[in-house]
Amino acid sequence: YGYRFRHHVKEISLWVWYAAEPSLSDQDLETIEAEVVHLVRLSGQWPKFQTEIHFHASGAAHRSAAEGIVRTVREAS
Repeated sequence: YGYRFRHHVKEISLWVWYAAEPSLSDQDLETIEAEVVHLVRLSGQWPKFQTEIHFHASGAAHRSAAEGIVRTVREAS
C-alpha cells in the first residue's frame, strides 16, 4: 500500500515539519495536517498523492501553524 508516489516520480523533494511543542497531541498534528491540505485545496489543487487524511475541528492555533508551514514551503520554492 502506502506511498503511491514511488511508482510515479523519479525525483522528489522532502519537506519535514516537526512540532517543537511536546504538548501537541496526535489529534493536534492531524488537525494541522488537514489545515495544510485545506490551504493547498484553496489554490485549486488536491495534493497529488494525498492518500489519507484525518479531519478534526480546528482552532486558531492549528490554522496559524498550517499557514506558517505553507508560507515556509512557498518561500523556499
